[in-house]
Amino acid sequence: MTEIKKYIKFLIFEFIDFFVKPSNNLKEKSILIIRLDAIGDYVLFRNFIKEIKNSNKYRGYSITLLGNIVWKEISEELDSQYVDNFMWVDRNKFDKKFIYRYKKLQAIASNSYEIIISPVYSREFYTIDKIVKIINAKEKIGSKGDCSVIEKWQKKISDRYYTKLIDAKKKTLLEFYRNKEFFENLLDSKLYISRPSIPLNTKNIKLKLPKKYALLFIGASQKNRKWGIENFAKVGNYIKIKYGYDIVLGGVLNDSIKVKEFKNFYKGKI
Repeated sequence: MTEIKKYIKFLIFEFIDFFVKPSNNLKEKSILIIRLDAIGDYVLFRNFIKEIKNSNKYRGYSITLLGNIVWKEISEELDSQYVDNFMWVDRNKFDKKFIYRYKKLQAIASNSYEIIISPVYSREFYTIDKIVKIINAKEKIGSKGDCSVIEKWQKKISDRYYTKLIDAKKKTLLEFYRNKEFFENLLDSKLYISRPSIPLNTKNIKLKLPKKYALLFIGASQKNRKWGIENFAKVGNYIKIKYGYDIVLGGVLNDSIKVKEFKNFYKGKI
């Protein structure tokens, strides 16, 4: 994107923000958690919702989760025990459809909270940071983060949207451990979670699944984060040979072409 286009985009979104009227009716002991990234990042984050809910620091607070609509169904199924309210954003429309963006921002800003928490390390200026800016809250807590998806001038501006930025190690960390670092600093407490986990209740479902299987999500929301299908197939072959698990592929309708490609490299049945 050229500098002129970036400047035009900034002005357009500032213009939209101007017409959003945030609520001043602040609800005590309320938390808004903002997490708008893709389903894989959601899985690496979701276990920490329970830690907030059960923490000494925030016990008794109501939690609202503002999430990406692509993982709406799974989150409402798995997280309702700890999340009191859900709100959903279609990222594609939010970035490209100005009327949708205005209406969604107005809907989000119609509530105000005691605390806003944005745990994402690599913050996004026009999505997460803009939402944090518009909503009224006593505390707005985010990560100091890096500049991998935000420009320095943008970060300099949006750092001021927060009342507190939590320190983060500059070394490279897997996303799960980045989340753990953030929430341990937020809660001032050591968290004894070694890996992401999803406890499932037994349910009758129409989909016929193998008794032992591993689920691979083969898509990604951003081109630079898409892994080669041949690499997924190598992982699938390893899991099948090493552990005897069948492979189930997950994704969206647009990933159907990738499924056919996967079959060309995978040695088992899917």
